[in-house]
Amino acid sequence: MTYQNTLYTNLMKLVEDSQQEKRATFTFKDVDCVVDPNFTYRIFNYQLPKYSDFLKEAAMQCRGTMFRINKETKSFELVSLPMDKFFGLGENPSTMNIQPEDIKEAYVKEDGSLLSSYVTVDGNLGLKSKSEPIFAFDSLVREYLSQHPILNDNLLKLSQDGYTVDLEFVSLNNRVILEYKEPALHILNIRSNKDGSYIDFRNKDFLSQYPIEDYLVKTLDLSLFKDLGKNNKYLSLPDIEGAVVRLTDGRLVKIKTEWYMSQHNYVNIQDFSKAGEKLFMVVMNEATDELRSLLHYRNNSPNFKLEEKLALIDKAETTILEEYNSFISEIGGFMEKYQHLDDKSFMEAVKTNLSNDKIKIVMPLYKGKVNSLKDSFILNYQKKIKI
Repeated sequence: MTYQNTLYTNLMKLVEDSQQEKRATFTFKDVDCVVDPNFTYRIFNYQLPKYSDFLKEAAMQCRGTMFRINKETKSFELVSLPMDKFFGLGENPSTMNIQPEDIKEAYVKEDGSLLSSYVTVDGNLGLKSKSEPIFAFDSLVREYLSQHPILNDNLLKLSQDGYTVDLEFVSLNNRVILEYKEPALHILNIRSNKDGSYIDFRNKDFLSQYPIEDYLVKTLDLSLFKDLGKNNKYLSLPDIEGAVVRLTDGRLVKIKTEWYMSQHNYVNIQDFSKAGEKLFMVVMNEATDELRSLLHYRNNSPNFKLEEKLALIDKAETTILEEYNSFISEIGGFMEKYQHLDDKSFMEAVKTNLSNDKIKIVMPLYKGKVNSLKDSFILNYQKKIKI
């Protein structure tokens, strides 16, 4: 339990320290267990971070790590440990100057939705998203697993044996850019909850114990990366988003393809002075680094005005983050303090503490008509903030 105790302590300190800063980047969310109200799921996450934020202790682990807390005894157990935060090639100092010989293995980066496994209180297979103990496309995944009982049984067995399985779900329903005609689950990583290590799941002995070979994400030949390091940050492969590579030092790095970069919907932001709501969503979806990469990729003439576009992204990020942090502080703080009250008491608190424009924001949150503070901010400020 030493690893779990240390991880929990470090994550709690990371969140506590973050709350003292002007921009609270690291947070946790408590969600009551549906099948047993004596337990709470505590999910650690980040919101709109900068690269420097991830240099802090435990920050790379603060991306969906979930503990189950016993409300009575206050004891906790690590139940789901998604893969570390990782970055794109050339995105920041940690992923620059990577050479082909630095790559140990590579696999296809599927263009879908990430989910992670765990065991529920009643012993069943749980599937979580980055921020919730329930996956958004849970019913579709369950339908797929009902047709693939070997995968379902082994995901449960792996989770019961103390592992977290990271998977990518692809289908027409959660399409980003690539079109998948049939739904599928791809196993990306398997990680030990006991010590945080990554398992070599392609090992024959491991596969003999857990027959999941048909569901492992497709590997890529390392010869495809021979041109990296020659001012080339993209792969010349069609019809895939890119690759995830594991370096010899254990780190993960994602590498996009030129084809995907040209297809991505961010390239539709042609006139940044009129980007408005699109640029707002780029910031809120934590995709400004990817947008910067796209702009560098498309910069092929002086008339492109790259520096102006990059400056506008910086301005948008600063403006929106300041407003968002103020929103989290005021609305989030109010909801944390009063959302447990009954209707009458809550309304009294609302009238005493909030202006009329804020009342229109908190009531949908209180009634459960808006699921999260982030969703509420987008709903109320997307058209309001001017860049």
